[in-house]
Amino acid sequence: MKPNLDDQASSLRDLVKDREDKDQKEKGLPPRSAIHQKKRKREKRKKIHLISVLLVVFLFIVIVILFFPFWGDSLLTSKLPDQQQNIPIEQVYLNENNKVEFQEGVYHTVTSDDTLFSIAQQYYNDKEKVELIILANDIQDNTIVVGTRLFIPVAKK
Repeated sequence: MKPNLDDQASSLRDLVKDREDKDQKEKGLPPRSAIHQKKRKREKRKKIHLISVLLVVFLFIVIVILFFPFWGDSLLTSKLPDQQQNIPIEQVYLNENNKVEFQEGVYHTVTSDDTLFSIAQQYYNDKEKVELIILANDIQDNTIVVGTRLFIPVAKK
């Protein structure tokens, strides 16, 4: 009985296919399978483009993460070499009588470990010279921010 069902189904398929072919020839349209095949190709290309873009982005992120320790720190901070940081400099001030005052000193860039006391100890070997640094830089509330350049004047004897 099974061969009879297969014959019936295949004959119906053939009949439908013949009918579709006849209709398409009459209307001048391409077969349905060709239309669906083109549509599948377009969708497949879209998926491939999306996958390739995601792959490139993923690889870029991995490369950035792997090489960040080598060059990332230098991009995020613009620190002068130690030789250039402690070059003697003169700052000019106007006193109450509008006369120019020259003051010699160096610049210090504040790091996360620095305090006003540690900076005074480093440059003057005296923690009492904190007031000199505060006055030279107009520091409010004895607070300093990491990355700030402080002028360290030469202590007058």
